[in-house]
Amino acid sequence: MCQAKSLGGKRCAIHHHGTQAAIQTTVVKTNIDTPLVKEVFSELNKEGKKLPSPSREEYEGYIAKERFMTEIDSSIDPRNKKMILKKLEKAGEENTPSGGTFHAWKNLLTTTINKYGKKAKMALAAITLGAVVTLTGGCAQVAPQLPESGITTSSVVVADTTVTDELGSYTKVKIKENDPSLTLIAGAGYDKAGLTAAGFTEADAAAAQKYAVNFAATEMVDSPILDTSSSFDNYMSNATSNYLTGSYVGDMVKQGSGLVYTQPDGLQFARDGKPRLTNNKLSVETITVTNGLMTVAGVSEVDYRVPDKNILTWYQARHPEMTAQQITDKLGLKDTKEETLRVKIGWTYWLEKDAAGAWKIAGFGNNYEGNIVGMDVTK
Repeated sequence: MCQAKSLGGKRCAIHHHGTQAAIQTTVVKTNIDTPLVKEVFSELNKEGKKLPSPSREEYEGYIAKERFMTEIDSSIDPRNKKMILKKLEKAGEENTPSGGTFHAWKNLLTTTINKYGKKAKMALAAITLGAVVTLTGGCAQVAPQLPESGITTSSVVVADTTVTDELGSYTKVKIKENDPSLTLIAGAGYDKAGLTAAGFTEADAAAAQKYAVNFAATEMVDSPILDTSSSFDNYMSNATSNYLTGSYVGDMVKQGSGLVYTQPDGLQFARDGKPRLTNNKLSVETITVTNGLMTVAGVSEVDYRVPDKNILTWYQARHPEMTAQQITDKLGLKDTKEETLRVKIGWTYWLEKDAAGAWKIAGFGNNYEGNIVGMDVTK
C-alpha cells in the first residue's frame, strides 16, 4: 500500500509513477491490453524481489534515459508521449523503487513482447529502446554484455566486397564459413522440448540459427545505411525481398525501426577502402519458440572506426559556440588519428519460413547502446 503524505508518501510498486510510465509505454508500443501488461509487471516484480534496490543516482539516471528515449520515439503519439513524460517527471520526485520493481520496469517491454508475440501491434516489428545509439563517456549502461565464455562467441570480421557511396569506399564484411556461431547451440539456451512440441526439428533450429547469425553479423552491423541514409529506400526494398516476411514487413522497414544499426546523428565512419569495423563479436544465447515462431536471440559487440576529423565535424554541429581548436583541445583530436565507437547490441529475431520454405525475419527486437572508447563526448 502507498503511504500517506504525512508518513512520507512512499508509493507502492503498482502506483509508483515509474510503474505507470512503463506500463503505458508498453501498452502504446505493443497494443497489448493493459491488464495483460500489468500481469507481466507483477511477474517480473516477483522475479526480481531479491535484487538490491538501485542507488538514487542509478535511479535518476534511468528516469533521465527514459525521458530522452520517450521524447525521440516517433512511434509514440503526442498525447501519450505527453502523459508518459509527465509520469516520468513525477517518478523522479518519488521514492527509489525496490530491486524487483526496478527490474520489472527495465524488462517490461521486451518480456511482454516475448510472451504475447503476435498479439502485439509492433512486437514483430521492433523494440526501439536503443534504435538511436546513446553515446556515453563510460561503459554502456543498459546494453547487454557478452558472456565471458559465451555459448558460441566468435569474431566474424572477414573482408568481402568493396562498396562505394557518397562518403567514399569501404569493404563490406561477411561471416567466416566455419565460424563457431554457426554451430547449433546446446545447453539451457536451446529449448529442445519446446521446439519439438511446436513441430520444429533440430535441422530447423540449426538452419534458423545460421540465418539469424548471418544477418546479425553482416546486415545488422554493416549495412549500406550504417552512417548515411541516402540509400534508405533502396536498402529497405532489398530487405523486403531478401530478408523479411509476414504481416509486419511494413513496420520493419520504416525509418528508425531499428532493423539494422544506424548512426543517425551525423557521426560518420571510416572510408579508406578497408572495413568500417575492426571487431565484431557475437554470441547466440537462446533458441526458443514464441507463439509458434522460431526465436533466436543473442548479443553482439562491434567496434567501428571513426576518424578524429569526423568526430570534430560531428561535435561542431552540436557545439557551434566552440571553435575547431577548442574542440580539438578538449577531446584530444589529431588529424591522422581515429577512435573506436564500441556498440553493444542485444538482438532477437522471430523467424518463419516463407512460401518457398526459406527462413526469413517475421519480427525482431534490437537494443543498441555505445560509447566512443576513452572519450567523453557527452558534454
